[in-house]
Amino acid sequence: MYTNAMSVIAIIIFILGLVIGSFMNALVWRIKLKQPIGGSERSVCDFCGKTLTALELIPVISWAVQRGRCRSCGKKLSIIHPIFELVMGFAFLSTFIFWPSELHAIVDQFLFAGWLAILAGLLAIALYDIKWMLIPDRVLFPLYGLQTVRVLVQAIAQNDTGVVLTALGGVAVGGGLFYVLFQLSRGRWIGGGDVKLGFLLGSLLGPYESLLMLFISSLLGLVVTVPFLLTKKLDRKQQFPYGPFLILAAILCVLFGEMLIDFYTINLLQLGDIYSKT
Repeated sequence: MYTNAMSVIAIIIFILGLVIGSFMNALVWRIKLKQPIGGSERSVCDFCGKTLTALELIPVISWAVQRGRCRSCGKKLSIIHPIFELVMGFAFLSTFIFWPSELHAIVDQFLFAGWLAILAGLLAIALYDIKWMLIPDRVLFPLYGLQTVRVLVQAIAQNDTGVVLTALGGVAVGGGLFYVLFQLSRGRWIGGGDVKLGFLLGSLLGPYESLLMLFISSLLGLVVTVPFLLTKKLDRKQQFPYGPFLILAAILCVLFGEMLIDFYTINLLQLGDIYSKT
């Protein structure tokens, strides 16, 4: 019975991710076009401007049924839209499956729901950064507020000021190091948007997992960019969005960071014991 209930919840969360992914798709374009986010304007076709019906807004399914084309003008629609919706859906589902703490208490459920909201915003930021090499403040700054509420609620519910100190330590590491690099390079090594993003991600992770995030994001960046550099499809002076790597690394650290740090610490201690005996 419990397994069936968990399966139903997992399906609901996956569908919720698809729906929010569709909304974030539209949000990204509205921000780019400087349109009001909370307006009553309906979504339209990017080519002919026709207002989309409710059936045409069904995540993934509508794109598949229409064979990736607008029903009115027949123009080919970007495959990025359904891919992003699926990424959001699987990101929500993975969070539910691998969430590192129990969800019995109300405060834990609140923190989980808050993370899903932040996750949606982070993936929207990643999409925007990939498309236009910019991290939008209109998405980032509301996430600051949401994360501040999460930290305060957790600190009050657990009667533990250490929660706040951990978040501040993460801010100092995650954003502070980027700020130093930004100032030293005068913006050549890292962008100001990445600094602001680092402050947010640092508050989510704390100081130790923020260091792990920086390591993983750098590793991911090398794995992706080196082949482009070797094949000369990317110039050394050409800009490359770093935000998506940071966000992916942060997601991995939220779900698996504590486990990775424990694994590293245990193995480091074992190596130390072996070395001391030789």
